[in-house]
Amino acid sequence: MSTPQHLDDPTCPRGGGWIVPAVFLLFLAGAMAAGETATFQHRGWLWEGPGWMNAVLFDGFIRLTGWKILGFVGAGMFAARWFVQAWHRKRHGNATMPTLFWIMSLAGAGLTTMYFIFGKNDSVGILQNALPAGVSAYNLWLDLRQRGKSGGVPKAG
Repeated sequence: MSTPQHLDDPTCPRGGGWIVPAVFLLFLAGAMAAGETATFQHRGWLWEGPGWMNAVLFDGFIRLTGWKILGFVGAGMFAARWFVQAWHRKRHGNATMPTLFWIMSLAGAGLTTMYFIFGKNDSVGILQNALPAGVSAYNLWLDLRQRGKSGGVPKAG
């Protein structure tokens, strides 16, 4: 038998850990259901625009095209970087950003920018994702440069 854990024990799981993932999933579901575009049919296929990435691959509770899948993967990667940062902080006990955070920031911003350029053609989305990518690229460059100077280990702080 294991010993019971007490509330002041740091290894004891805290209640309410389900709230953040549940709220995130609710926002994700709302975003996926909102803003559907007009479709047309050609040779038995539904399309949201010209090009094979605009072919409707799934038309159920949400409508998926290649561009939307690419955008969702980018948005998921952009959001998942915060889980990487939280895991890193818990593991190392400091508030430094891991290199993977900046890599995921660039990859997520790149994928969602591609979605807004080619799939949606939305200038607000392009700026919203492309401009922070410059900051992420600069921070990744600083992080890699610091690793080079310190023999592969970034300094905390």
